[in-house]
This record gives sequence, C-alpha cells and structure tokens, in this order.
Amino acid sequence: MQKNKLMHYQPNAEGGTFTKNSDVVSMPDLTPLEPEEEEKQRERLTLSRVRLLLNKPFFGNLATRLELIPTYIVPTAGTDGRRFFYNPAFLKHLTDNEVLFLCGHEVWHCVYDHFGVRKDYDYDHQLYNAAGDYVINMQLSEEGFTPITTVKILLDWQYAGLTSHEVYEKLQEKFQNRAPQEGELSGGGFPVYGSET
Repeated sequence: MQKNKLMHYQPNAEGGTFTKNSDVVSMPDLTPLEPEEEEKQRERLTLSRVRLLLNKPFFGNLATRLELIPTYIVPTAGTDGRRFFYNPAFLKHLTDNEVLFLCGHEVWHCVYDHFGVRKDYDYDHQLYNAAGDYVINMQLSEEGFTPITTVKILLDWQYAGLTSHEVYEKLQEKFQNRAPQEGELSGGGFPVYGSET
C-alpha cells in the first residue's frame, strides 16, 4: 500500500482545519485495538455498507465493491479505488451515522476518480484532497447523510455548486504566495475537517 496514492482523512493540530504540509497531531486515541474489538469495528463498517445498499443503493453498490482492509497506517480511512482502508481505532470513536458518512465519502472519491485527476493535472496532493473533501462533504450533506462531528470535517458552503477543480483553483489562488496558516480553511458555520482525502 502506497500511502501517497490513497485518499484519506488526516486532521491536523487545530482539530481539523486544513493547513498545507500539516501533520496529524490532535486525534482521538488511535491505540491499536484487541482483535475482538477490531472485528467489532469491521462488523460496524460492514453493517454501514448494508445500510447504504438498502437506503442509498448507488452508494451501497459501490461501497460493497471495495475490499475492507484494516490498517493502523492510515489515521482514519482511505481508498485507492479498489480497497477501503480503515483504522479500527478511529472507527471506534464514530457513531453509526458517522461511519455511514465515512463510507459515502470514500465512495465519492472513487466516483470522481480523484486519484487519476491529481496525476493527470499534476495537482498538489494535499490541496486537491482538501478541495475534493469540501465538494464531497457538501454533496453527502445534501443527500441527507449526517456529517461527522466526532472530528471536524472540511464542509464550507461558500464552495457550493463548485467542482473539485474550481475549489482547488480558489485554494491555490488563496495560497499562491504563502502556505496556509492554522485555521485558515475553516468552514462557514459547519464543522471543518482537514484531510488528505
């Protein structure tokens, strides 16, 4: 598994606001779980995929095609378009509805082929991940999914109606001559979650 080719959540020190080249600092306890607890989290993720299949067939069909891979390398969750990597310790902190949101989030990265876009356009990985997250999280909210609040997510309605490319251009303009400062990519009234998704 090559981490740089994955789309995955990665909050920073401010609890989720995106800053370029940020590190994971402030997260829920991600201490590896006992095997029984890992299996419980896998079951929760599997049940979320079934819920998606029953209630949002489009998302569910795509989600069930992704192979579930538990890992502690990824701080939260991610996908490479074929596999759904998840950190069992992170899932333990999410509500069932937040796990559902997370599944939908990773599915949209596959639908939009965010992996290929970064390569085709030679985009800055972290900045394009943030742009994609803004668009995906708004889309999921509009679809009726309950946004993740256990950690903050990138969800800012100033980008409503824009594509990931357009959001990327706005973020690139904003940070053309300088790196983003802590908290600069905060959402407008909704939780914000910095990521590398």
